[in-house]
Amino acid sequence: MNSCQELLQMSIAEMDDQAQQLLVSSSAQTSTPTTQVNQESKSTEIVQKTSDTFEHFPKLPTELQVKIWGYAVWIPRTIEVLGKHGTARNTTNGREAAHKHSRSYRLSKRSRVPPAILHACHNSREEAQRAYKKYFFRPLRNKINKPREFSYTWFNLETDSLLIGSSACEQTMTYLFQDNNDLRKVIFMAEDEPQFYSDCRSAEDIITALHGKPTNASSQAKKPRIPEYLHGCRGLEEVFILSRSDYMT
Repeated sequence: MNSCQELLQMSIAEMDDQAQQLLVSSSAQTSTPTTQVNQESKSTEIVQKTSDTFEHFPKLPTELQVKIWGYAVWIPRTIEVLGKHGTARNTTNGREAAHKHSRSYRLSKRSRVPPAILHACHNSREEAQRAYKKYFFRPLRNKINKPREFSYTWFNLETDSLLIGSSACEQTMTYLFQDNNDLRKVIFMAEDEPQFYSDCRSAEDIITALHGKPTNASSQAKKPRIPEYLHGCRGLEEVFILSRSDYMT
């Protein structure tokens, strides 16, 4: 009788152990979904707390403002150069008269306007000065009894392009590149009146102005300061031809 009671007690104890194990395993299985539910509820709260509006730029952290200004520096610009070509083209000395003012060139009015990033604020100017360089160009004409003034613009060699209008001839380009021979991107305006400038804007003339040419011996004798060889645009990487229809649209 005692042995039967002992066996019964042992079986009850084993059943209790199995029941406890089942409870532990079931609680472990149900803990993961509970954790996931908690995480989802937290993420929902974070999304709900996120603002739908963008902060005003001055209220952004300084580091973020500087990063935005850094991106703005690399917006490409086109700087236009204007030349002064003579009008006497059909006379015996028409070519000489036409080139009388070929060395005079200047920036267009809109090209002299500095990029807005240079005067927006102190941080923007610091970022802009990392990329922009001040370039000087000859004035179109000198004023009597006034000092010679050079027009300049801020130029980013990495992104900005120099547009040479149809008023500039081959000699204008030659002297322009002599003054600024590190330009990388050059745009030529296609001729709208080729009969006017065919004597100094042929493909050969343009290539010569870009890549250099020997100086005329007689010109060098009159003006010894002129180098024996004009080296063209040494930093040149890209050349674009712009037609009038493309320019106007």
